[in-house]
Amino acid sequence: MTPVSSLPYPVLCLARDNSVSVAWTPTELQACNAVAWFRNRYFDDLRLFDAVGSSYRVSSAELAEPLRAWRRVVVRFLNQNLAVVLEVESLSSPSLEAAKQATIEWIHRAPEFWEAAYNLHELEALVQQSPDMETLCAILA
Repeated sequence: MTPVSSLPYPVLCLARDNSVSVAWTPTELQACNAVAWFRNRYFDDLRLFDAVGSSYRVSSAELAEPLRAWRRVVVRFLNQNLAVVLEVESLSSPSLEAAKQATIEWIHRAPEFWEAAYNLHELEALVQQSPDMETLCAILA
């Protein structure tokens, strides 16, 4: 298992709900709101690419602080932010090309979302032309 604090940032996050996000720090990576935690199970099988293109999968996600029943109700009702402790396992050696291909695959899983803000073909070209992970993350942030 690899601690997320040791990953080189930024980290590209590809979620099972087809969302794509970027975490610029370990704190950002280990945070979510109540809807993402309780309803969407955001961290289940979350795939990550670090700043050098190494691929990881979230193997364990737990709340940093346990919630009592009454606090859980308040957190969910107000959709408050939560701190999470993550454990990740390495999937592959560094590969910018693998990160680009996975990103394009995720974009094609929900093209209507991306087409609302981008021309899909232009976005794909930007992803393919990214010279490094930081540029790729900046395009998607």
